[in-house]
Amino acid sequence: MSKPSRLLQQSVKGFSLVYGSLSADTRQDIFNHFIKIYLSKKASSNDSMLMCGKNETFQTFVDNYLMAFSAILDSEKLVSLIQSGLLSQKLNTLLPNELLRYLNQDTSSIHWEIILSHYTEISNLSVLMDLLKTVNMSSATTEAVLRAVWPTFLNSLESLSGSELDTWLSKRFSDYLHLISKKLLNVEVVLNASCSFYKNLVNALSIHYWNYTTSTHQDIYSVFKTYLLRSDTKPRCYVSSDEGAASWIFTYLGDYLTHSTPEDLRLFTNNVTLLQDFSVDQTCLALIERLNLSEELKIFFSELIASKDPSISLTKVPRKILCYIIGKLNIGSVGESQALATANILKNCSISNITLGNDVLASLLSSVSTFTAETLGTLGSLAGALSPTAIIEKTTGSALQQSLPTLSKIETWSVAQASSVVKKITEVGFTINATSLGSLGSLVIGLEANTMDNLTSADISALANNTRFVSYMEQATTTLRQRFVQQVIQVALASKKNIFQVVPANLASEIPVSRLIMSINNVQELGQMKWTTSQAQVFFQKVMDNVTDYSNLSVNILQGFTCGATNSLNNSQFQSLIKSMKNVTLQSSQLSCATKRLTNTDVSTDFKSYPSDVLLFIGSSSNTFLPDCKDYFSLLGKSNIDLLPRTSPIRTTHLTNAKTCLKISGTLTKDNLETLGFLACDLTASEIIAADPYILTVLRSCSSFTDLQKPAINSKIININGNPGNWTISTLKEIGNLASILSTSTLQQLPMALKIEFFPNFLGNIKIKYKTSFSYIMKQLKESPISTRALPSCTNLTTDIIVKQKDFIAVSYPSSALETCLDASVMVDNLDTLGSLAFDDSQLLVLRKKLDVAFTNGIPEDYLLQLGNIARMYSTDEIAKWNITRLQTLSSLIEKGSWESNDTKVNALVSRYLQQPRASLDGTTLTILAPKVCSLSGDNIGRISSDAIGSSTVPMDTSTCSQTNKNILFSKLKSAYQSFADSKYAYYLLLQPAIGGARAADLIQLSKDSPNMDINVFAGLNPEEVKNLAASTIKDLLGQNVADLSSIASSDLIKGWVAMNTQTAVNLLGLNLPAGVKEPTPNGFIVLDLATQPSGAAPCHISSILLFSTAAFVVQMISPFL
Repeated sequence: MSKPSRLLQQSVKGFSLVYGSLSADTRQDIFNHFIKIYLSKKASSNDSMLMCGKNETFQTFVDNYLMAFSAILDSEKLVSLIQSGLLSQKLNTLLPNELLRYLNQDTSSIHWEIILSHYTEISNLSVLMDLLKTVNMSSATTEAVLRAVWPTFLNSLESLSGSELDTWLSKRFSDYLHLISKKLLNVEVVLNASCSFYKNLVNALSIHYWNYTTSTHQDIYSVFKTYLLRSDTKPRCYVSSDEGAASWIFTYLGDYLTHSTPEDLRLFTNNVTLLQDFSVDQTCLALIERLNLSEELKIFFSELIASKDPSISLTKVPRKILCYIIGKLNIGSVGESQALATANILKNCSISNITLGNDVLASLLSSVSTFTAETLGTLGSLAGALSPTAIIEKTTGSALQQSLPTLSKIETWSVAQASSVVKKITEVGFTINATSLGSLGSLVIGLEANTMDNLTSADISALANNTRFVSYMEQATTTLRQRFVQQVIQVALASKKNIFQVVPANLASEIPVSRLIMSINNVQELGQMKWTTSQAQVFFQKVMDNVTDYSNLSVNILQGFTCGATNSLNNSQFQSLIKSMKNVTLQSSQLSCATKRLTNTDVSTDFKSYPSDVLLFIGSSSNTFLPDCKDYFSLLGKSNIDLLPRTSPIRTTHLTNAKTCLKISGTLTKDNLETLGFLACDLTASEIIAADPYILTVLRSCSSFTDLQKPAINSKIININGNPGNWTISTLKEIGNLASILSTSTLQQLPMALKIEFFPNFLGNIKIKYKTSFSYIMKQLKESPISTRALPSCTNLTTDIIVKQKDFIAVSYPSSALETCLDASVMVDNLDTLGSLAFDDSQLLVLRKKLDVAFTNGIPEDYLLQLGNIARMYSTDEIAKWNITRLQTLSSLIEKGSWESNDTKVNALVSRYLQQPRASLDGTTLTILAPKVCSLSGDNIGRISSDAIGSSTVPMDTSTCSQTNKNILFSKLKSAYQSFADSKYAYYLLLQPAIGGARAADLIQLSKDSPNMDINVFAGLNPEEVKNLAASTIKDLLGQNVADLSSIASSDLIKGWVAMNTQTAVNLLGLNLPAGVKEPTPNGFIVLDLATQPSGAAPCHISSILLFSTAAFVVQMISPFL
């Protein structure tokens, strides 16, 4: 020991002897101004350097140099005496229990944090942390301990074994981790730590998950995310050979999965297949069940799980994602109890963008043997998924009637389902009146039409004023709606009320047109009614006679515009009327005649005032070089271009002029395409391939494409989206409607699982709206080698497959596969669905044969309603044996079957129905038959009465009828509507559906009112009768449309008329055709035939005028001598 040290010891010893008698201030002064000065000196770094006892232990140092003054040695004094590194060295000489005693001398959190931050020997620190478990400390001290010890722990990671790491994180820090912060975690040591440490950290912080605030959750997750992304190999820490490798999500994200996103998970793994593997691991499934994941994560995991194991047991599926995943699974065989338990969970699904369709639920419930009232009550709204067959075979009328309070609120019933329910409850005594029908709720759509005939006037009035009943009636069959409205009209007439005030506005479409020829009292009231176009046309002329301000007319009225009804308007009024139709959907014939009337009107100055569809029919050349031509073509691009045929010169010119306006000479830009809009649907194949990728967005809205465009679009899709073999469901959804033009080779590269996932719903969406596209893609899919592979190695068709794959079954199951893989009982269970699918005749024939096996004694009437297209496979003799006792059965058979307009089997159906007592061809029945009236035999057409015609609400389609039947039908219409002959134009509209049977005298009479007959209607007239019409009569009939005659100049109709008329008459109609009749010779003129020439002589042509003049001169010269 040095001399200064001995002097200091002696001095401190002396002070210590009198320590007890010293005041606190004196003690502090002695320490600060004597002991501290002697023990240390300032270094150049301004750190204190210890001058005495550098190599001694902490306790020896205190005993030798501080003695009694150690009692006032707090952490701040200690730091001021000993530099940091030396302080750690000395404190580490203390045993854990010795350090604990020193810590307890001062309860301040600062003291604890300073001392512990210098106690860095990990083994001793481990013991100390164990000792601290028995210490009751404040929250501030607890937080100080964590801040002090955590860095030491992190710096010692490499020296700790896996079990020691676990002990530290799960036990020693257990009382402290609830105070963890991003500042402590987001350090390089953590971000570069071993997977073993990270795994334990995730586990420890997951245990404390519920102790943290949302903000802390997000902070912790952000650190985890940084760690997992800081690796060249993905997923970080994943070793496929390790036990539990598939538990990666649970192990390395734990409860913090809650704050992840699908995109994060993709970034972590960079491998969708691995994510699928992780998703079905039991630890992940349990995690999903336990956590409150975001909706996007629920959807994402549903997709992952379903892709990995579409047949996963429902018992393994986390309940929290059941609503999201059920529609993606192959439910297969499910026990009845499991099915009902699952349904009980599903009925509580309330997800904004997830729809539990009846197709999903039907497959789940197919395993239930009997649906009692209790079962139906348990199912609640899910009972709407029961197939018509299940309702017929697995329920009782009493059970259904007891469940009406629930069943009546289900909004998803189909007519076939509701009909089955209503029939069964009626069989057990359910009475029909206004009150009971109100209790049916949504099930009213299943009522028989003749039910309305049995209600009292009071019942009808009550129901007409029942808003809920009327709202459901809107969804009912045409037959039921019409019969109800007929009864409402009868009640109104009996009580001398205005039918427009009594018939519900939303059911106005069922008012017969014969009731619409009336005086207009209240245009606003009329405008609130939901009319069909054909109805609105009947009263449109009277509206024009009573209104001068067209801007206030509703769409319901304006849709009835015809040129014939506007003959009385001057040009200014006509323009105002057309400008008021911006929100009206007009047909081609309406637009064509309207634009003819506007031919001499310059629309370029205020083109924005006109509907875009009107501009479509007006030539655009004069607007090509206007300053605002871009605005003009942008508006034109919003029009329905399909109103004009592709071959229309106007349509072609529009695109050419638009390109000129936009100065397009090379590649089409996004801006060009946005302006062109629907005009881009006519771009050439080369233009499509060269265009900006935005071209696909524009083309998605087009309804059809040429054979040259389709391969170009297919190539463009592949150029943008890459190899079809790598496409996902998201890719196909992005392609959208353009998926309908994919080539066979492209479709062949798509995995079958992807096709099954995408095409069923896609085909259903385009089946009605885009029939041509639907037929094309069905053909392409059928030609794909994948779908025509050798069978019968097919999967047996189950309810689950049928209801989910729908029309795709017609692609993937040719007739041979249906024969092998479809059980007759499964077919009966799903008859309503199978009957609606786009099977070809060979497939339908297989279904028919299986139906014959199921029903050896004939098809019960309840199942006839579900036959759909299968009905076409039966002969007229077989149909004649069917039990068609209800109008609803006839309606279903006709409307659901894809019958040709003149199919004799339709007549067989009608004849069989008419054999029933009280059955007749009344107005309701005729409404059903209107589109197929040409299928009726002469005998059945003869049964149509004037009353039936007068009460029918759908115009007859007589276009394919024989001329004989057209004549009969016109005669019947004329007789039915004779009382309205004075209504002139309206009378013409009433006769128009069968005008192909009009005689020349009828046409002459109609021409007097200048009906502006559409050229297509004219083309359907009887050619023999047209021959008897004068050119002036034809001109009066066609009015504005006479110029369109040139478009049918090659038809037999025109050829026959021209052959019977002179050149003067032909020229009057603007036809550039040689006449078949020579002009008559004027009085006083003779014709000399000088056409005969000697053999071999050149022909001699003498002007007929010269001959006439010469003859006249001769006669005049000799007359004085006679």
